[in-house]
Amino acid sequence: MGPINLYDYTSYRQYLRDWFTWKDGRPSIRGFAKRVFVSPSLMSHILNSQRNLDPARVDTFCTALKLDPQETTYFRALVDLDQSPSELRRSEAWQIIRVAQGFHSASRVADDTFRLFSRWYNLAIAELANCEGFQGDPAWIAGRLVPAITEEEAAEALALLLELGMLQRGEDGQVTAAGATTLTGHEVHEQIIAMGLLELHRWTLQRAGEGLAAFTGDERTYGSITMAVSESQIPALKGRIKRFEEEIIHFASEQEAPERVYQLSLQLFPLSVEPDTED
Repeated sequence: MGPINLYDYTSYRQYLRDWFTWKDGRPSIRGFAKRVFVSPSLMSHILNSQRNLDPARVDTFCTALKLDPQETTYFRALVDLDQSPSELRRSEAWQIIRVAQGFHSASRVADDTFRLFSRWYNLAIAELANCEGFQGDPAWIAGRLVPAITEEEAAEALALLLELGMLQRGEDGQVTAAGATTLTGHEVHEQIIAMGLLELHRWTLQRAGEGLAAFTGDERTYGSITMAVSESQIPALKGRIKRFEEEIIHFASEQEAPERVYQLSLQLFPLSVEPDTED
């Protein structure tokens, strides 16, 4: 393994694991744990995502890793992205990471992942490519989506989907659906996908409200259930929803000549506070 670049990472745990693998003359995990004043078992648990790194120890870790001030700021942002319970703080950490990666010419995979999920029309265009008559032309695409997007947005989305391998351009210049993405490797951190999906969910909920007036009853269907459920049964309920989603995905994948892109969204959230528990 060659020298590693901190700015290629969006997971501090993966960086630490690779640092131990790469670093010439590196201390053992036990030796490093001694330098940062934690037990070897805690150090192993941090590396394996079983325990979190105490934010108060970040500077001590950075000193042991021999990071400069800029790298320390970046490492701290990685810790916040992974562990902070605050959505605002995770968002601020991601902004620090994006700026630093751009400045240091790091891999664009993480940023592309966020863009893919955070802009609703990227996934819509990927599905539109499965429809008969699809044209890989920004003007054509912009005129087919509801709500409408600009030709510039369509062109950017096309470029992203082609880069990620979700679309492909043939020798004849035609753009077609290609299947799975190429989003793999240590660069893509689950929090980045989660943040992108958060933006997508917000847009979807907003669009669902607008859809009541924008589409006729023949084009849409809305349903809502208010119910009392035991807390212990929530995992089972989520499992049923997941199986239903998989059934719908299978149904859609069997369509031989799809004509239009639809959005199906499911939400489950509480309308009352958690019950009081006795000590």
